[in-house]
Amino acid sequence: MQSSWRHLARETFRWQARIRPICAGRNTLFLRHSLRQASWVTNTKTTVLIPPFLTTKPLGRHLSWTAKLSKPLPESTPIPALTQQTTLEEWDESLEEYEDQDGPEPTKAQVAGAAAEAVRIAVSNGDLSEALLVLNSIYVANTRGQQLIKDYQRLILDKPVGLKELVEPLPIPFQPGTPIRLVAHSFLHGLLRYGYQAEAARVAEQFMRYGVRMHWKTLDAIFTEITKPLPPADRVDVTRLNQQLSSSNVLKWEIPRERTKHAGGTHALRLLAFARKSRQRRTRLMFKTLIALCIINGEIILASLIFGTMMRDWNAQVVELAPAKPKQVKKHPIHDRYDRVTAFPSESRMEEILGFIERALKVDDQWTEKYRASSLQALANLAVLLDRRLIPFEGVSPLIRLLTLAEALPGTVHVPDNTGKVSQVRASQYFQEVLDRLSYNLPWREYPRRATLYPPYKRNKGLTPALSLSSYNHLLRRAFLQRHSKEMGSKIFYHMTKNRFPVLRPSKETLDIYRQASIVLDDEKLWMVAARKGKRQEDAEGKLNTPERYAELMVNEKRRTDLIRKINFLVNIGRPDLVAEHLHSLIGRFAYAKTEEEEVLDQDWNVFLGPRFFVALLSALLRNGHTGNMRRVWRMAKDAEAQSWSSRNSMAWSLPIAAYSIMIDMYAKEVRKGQKAQYIGGKLVAPRVLQKPYATGWGAREYMKFILRGMLGFYKGMDLYQEAMAAIEHFPVKDERRRRKGGMFHPDHKLPIPDPAFFNSILDVVSRDPDMIARSGNQAYDESRENLTSAYMAYRQTGMLPKRTRKELLRIGNDMVKYGLPIPPALTPYFVGHGFEFETLESGLKTWQRTCRSQYRLRARINKWAAYKKISVRIGRSWRETLKVPWVIQRHGPLFGQEKYWRPRYRYNPPPLYGRALKSFRAMPQSLGETDIGDQDADAGDQETDTADQETYPDDHEAYPDDQEPCSYDHEAYPDGQETYLSDQETYPVTQETFWRPRDRYR
Repeated sequence: MQSSWRHLARETFRWQARIRPICAGRNTLFLRHSLRQASWVTNTKTTVLIPPFLTTKPLGRHLSWTAKLSKPLPESTPIPALTQQTTLEEWDESLEEYEDQDGPEPTKAQVAGAAAEAVRIAVSNGDLSEALLVLNSIYVANTRGQQLIKDYQRLILDKPVGLKELVEPLPIPFQPGTPIRLVAHSFLHGLLRYGYQAEAARVAEQFMRYGVRMHWKTLDAIFTEITKPLPPADRVDVTRLNQQLSSSNVLKWEIPRERTKHAGGTHALRLLAFARKSRQRRTRLMFKTLIALCIINGEIILASLIFGTMMRDWNAQVVELAPAKPKQVKKHPIHDRYDRVTAFPSESRMEEILGFIERALKVDDQWTEKYRASSLQALANLAVLLDRRLIPFEGVSPLIRLLTLAEALPGTVHVPDNTGKVSQVRASQYFQEVLDRLSYNLPWREYPRRATLYPPYKRNKGLTPALSLSSYNHLLRRAFLQRHSKEMGSKIFYHMTKNRFPVLRPSKETLDIYRQASIVLDDEKLWMVAARKGKRQEDAEGKLNTPERYAELMVNEKRRTDLIRKINFLVNIGRPDLVAEHLHSLIGRFAYAKTEEEEVLDQDWNVFLGPRFFVALLSALLRNGHTGNMRRVWRMAKDAEAQSWSSRNSMAWSLPIAAYSIMIDMYAKEVRKGQKAQYIGGKLVAPRVLQKPYATGWGAREYMKFILRGMLGFYKGMDLYQEAMAAIEHFPVKDERRRRKGGMFHPDHKLPIPDPAFFNSILDVVSRDPDMIARSGNQAYDESRENLTSAYMAYRQTGMLPKRTRKELLRIGNDMVKYGLPIPPALTPYFVGHGFEFETLESGLKTWQRTCRSQYRLRARINKWAAYKKISVRIGRSWRETLKVPWVIQRHGPLFGQEKYWRPRYRYNPPPLYGRALKSFRAMPQSLGETDIGDQDADAGDQETDTADQETYPDDHEAYPDDQEPCSYDHEAYPDGQETYLSDQETYPVTQETFWRPRDRYR
């Protein structure tokens, strides 16, 4: 026994000298001398060694709990000082003469302080056996034989097998009643400080199991250390775990021992379970770190169950500690906090869970597809808590909004009934029933203080207080705009303004909901209700509830959120044209006549509007087809974005990735329009050639660039894609630099992060093969894998590329792989032989399997082309009459052509019979014969039939030399068997178009 304490004393001296060498003379003998001057107290069962202390208070500069001695040592017995020049052997010899002297008897707190310091030193040196010896010895002295920590092999995994025999048989004889809490916490903090996180979690579990009270800060420190998330590469699939938890009852669920794929999360769950069982204090940080870890790992059902447990514990504590009558509550809120055993379940925890659920349910991509069912089940768990009135706060508007959106989603969920039995029901039907019950039976009264142990009101029929104003607004919007129920909406509005205590005044958003309902339900009375409750009484006189009247409200609107709400509503009801009519009043600098002062004010206004406004405005213009206005608004948005970062006092913001996706969608529509022709009177009519080859005016003469609309859209789309990729790399650096300097940010600021919707938009621009025709229906997984395998095997056998691929498509594929997104299945053959491994492409096929988003794919190739011959067309399963199609003879070039190339432009409005046939063939100097396209267009009815938005796939043409001359052709149907070629001098003013072709004509 003496050897162990002597070792600890030496280590104590070395530790003190290493930290504070100047105090080495004072802090030398606090353990060693106490053992030399030990006094023995004999009890009936054990003999305890009581180590006395000295008056020098050696840990006074390091430990605040060192108590003063009640009896100082005599001055006639000086204690030999130990300096840095004194060796330990000399010091041991000098202490021999003081062994027989009587010293002051230390208190139990002093003994615990010395033991805690010894434990801390032992852990810092990695000698956990010595620390466990001191800790177990104190516990043995208090419990008379029982040890605190028994399973040493499980606790210390890196120690030898003989550790149990080393520390278990001979405990140090401490005095009974020595405080163990200080020693235990010193041991836990030492484990955390020196990297023993798992061991600290297991020791804390043992402490709580044997009744040692844990301080809440120590538990917070343990939870923070053991719940650090793993890097994305080390995370595992949690689909099976979510399936196992899907049938759990959120009202009776108990924390299991091991229900997470994260090792630290498993320890945290067990600690939380032992803390609940032993009634230890559970703090908000414990639940916050555990729920955040579950969300990061994708264990969303487990996160919802933990939140439900947190809510049930709080409600049980309220019922237990609340007095019988509410009037007896006279505590101050600060004193109320110390009575809590568990934390208040705030809205922040619920919003974190709802944020993950919304991303999984709202975005259709391959990453969120596997979390869709689990997210729907987690939302159902929260809906159960709302339906049973167990949510103890009024801010449930995010939950109501998400439940409203999820009413249209397919799927099933497991919910408990009134008897406690879990049954499987349709998710949409259950969410609708929950919101209907809430709308017809709203809570009546709010609590006088939030997050307090206040007894619930019986009239509320639960623990949920009266709802907030935003919650009422979401219920009103659902009743009027989604359910189209005037009765439900009027009841909610009457409860908010008449029955609730205290009553709520309708906000501008509430009145705006009534105006929107007046337009959707075609009821002028609802508009008059909004006019009476609002400030402007003249709105109710002599006007109709039309979308034009509603659009006029945007002219003088100064609130950013109200502008965004009005724009989105007009887009949703199918009237984006009204947004374009008032564009000059919505955005600054759009009018041409502006003074310098007005331009400065307009630019400041554009900065104030923020990125969400520009996204909503661009979306409205895209729906209406205003390409020119979209480009102008885009440049203004980029100018406002640059100005917001110019000053430190300005509210900086950046355009989100959705803005870039909308602009690329606009250019994708231009690409689809590039090769359209018009079928009028049996002729393929081309527009007239412009008489003036250049523009005249105030500026200098500039010759026209003869480039087709589709190619211009392609180049502009690629330029915008490069701008987006530059912003993705540039703005995070600026954001971090500005945050370090304490700069301000706009409330709608969001960094541009590439998502699947962004890559789908750019793929719609570059993945259009001129030799392809449209196909309906999704490719099966087996078909996609077969195409990839055949292309890869052909490349390995012949060394030739199976597909000729655009360099832009290869660049986008590299970017998708860089950001962790798989390449769509139908595009994978085009990446064979370009540096992409077969495993990478095949993994993309597996990831895209069973996705609900329509997959982007290239079209099926046709290896034969049409000439001036008869073409027998098969639509579906039946053959129709032949159609003579005179197509312009062009030289066949590469699949996607050169970097710059010209294409003839046709416009046609074909009848339904030949809508797909005319744009599916190319002219070549050989007859096609009978071509069966029934397999490709068998399901053509599933695709869009609108002529304005119908997809066309441009033909491919190689760039022609500059010395080629233009010629003209008559686009007219020829008689059977007759081929007529016009001379270069013949022109037709109405039905001609200038294009480039080789000098030699085809005969």
